[in-house]
Amino acid sequence: MRGKEFLIAQQFHLIILDKAQTVKNFKTQAYQVIQQLQAGQRICLSGTPMENHLGELWSLFHLLLPGFLGDQKTFQSIYQKPIEKLGNVARREALAKRIKPFTLRRTKQQVALDLTEKTEITPMLALIA
Repeated sequence: MRGKEFLIAQQFHLIILDKAQTVKNFKTQAYQVIQQLQAGQRICLSGTPMENHLGELWSLFHLLLPGFLGDQKTFQSIYQKPIEKLGNVARREALAKRIKPFTLRRTKQQVALDLTEKTEITPMLALIA
């Protein structure tokens, strides 16, 4: 990432990560640089905070509030494995309750009343003999 030394040396009042889902993998270089940025406050905006597994949610919260959901191994043992592997409803509800004050989830109907319904087009392949 270009300019990372310059950015890391700065003190920011506020960092807003729009499309934060692009840094949901804590192993990427971009994530590592963002984690090093000094800021009084951080905000993550994401239309899709989680697509593959709960670890992506942990990554975003770790940028916002390091330690809030525990370290990665603790999060995996308390939430991720019980929810994803065992279908533990109590753990899922506990996680949802824990993050609720920090999340805003709105549906398309609440946000954009003038949007059309989803349209799906299934392509047909024609085979020429």
